[in-house]
Amino acid sequence: MLYFYYGEDTYSLKKKINEIIDSFVKIEGSDFNISTLIGSKVSVQEFEKNVFTAPFLGSKRLIIIKNILLECGDLDTKKAISTNLDKVPKTSIVIFVEEGKPDKRESLFKNLTKLAIVKSYEQPSDLDIKRFIEMTVLESNFKITSAASFQLGLYCGRDYWRIENELLKLISYAKYQKKDAIVEADVTRLVDPINNFMIFDLTDALADRNVKKAIKIYYSMLESGEDEIKVFNMIIYHIRNMILVNSIYENSEYEIAKATSLHPYVVKKIMISLRKFEGSKLHQLYKRLSEVDWKIKTGLLEIGTALDLLLVDFQRS
Repeated sequence: MLYFYYGEDTYSLKKKINEIIDSFVKIEGSDFNISTLIGSKVSVQEFEKNVFTAPFLGSKRLIIIKNILLECGDLDTKKAISTNLDKVPKTSIVIFVEEGKPDKRESLFKNLTKLAIVKSYEQPSDLDIKRFIEMTVLESNFKITSAASFQLGLYCGRDYWRIENELLKLISYAKYQKKDAIVEADVTRLVDPINNFMIFDLTDALADRNVKKAIKIYYSMLESGEDEIKVFNMIIYHIRNMILVNSIYENSEYEIAKATSLHPYVVKKIMISLRKFEGSKLHQLYKRLSEVDWKIKTGLLEIGTALDLLLVDFQRS
């Protein structure tokens, strides 16, 4: 039997694989017949040896093949495995797992979608995150306020792994403080927001002419894994949104969020930031950003130099 699980929601993906392994061990009585093949190292011989070998003291074999589409650079190996998919014996349960988005043009992907039971694990929605937070807290026999749940989702984004770890920390803290539930202040105090929200701190620091703080935030973003191009694009996106919100500033936060498709919290943060900028200055900055962006893409300007120029422009705004 063939299964094909893939997607960027690696938390749910791993949970599903663990459930399958636990169920297999329970039915078979041992883990003797479980094999895991690493996609970057797998060979045709290893695949055939594990898939076509009879179970040892059991009725089934479970073979998990991880990231062969994403990590295996040997096209011949993938092609050979692809042609063998319809020959998998009934005594073998073969699960292909891809922790990300594989190339759908590959023959192996196409054959798997035809012959296997397929499930994709896409990035969770805001509602999925909300339910996950509430369920995780409930399973720990604790409580979390709606405001705290909302804030945690904003700070952690769509990262189930991080949310789970942060909740463990928040629950321990709340219990230590002898609280009945996690509240918004706990999240604000103990959880660092994702880099997308650090951009607000960066632009606010520059608006306040606090270049030292701005540089510190900028390097914190780089140290946490963001590259210079992404930070630059985040600034462009943020300024564009500030201009967009500024054009309908007189409306309510709810109306602005609905009109712009921005998250209400993002709208709220932008409206606070706008108090430090004049509309005309924002347009000047955006025009300058567009010019710098063009120079980067045409090779006339290095990204590092571009960001230095950007810092100067913000100071002048």
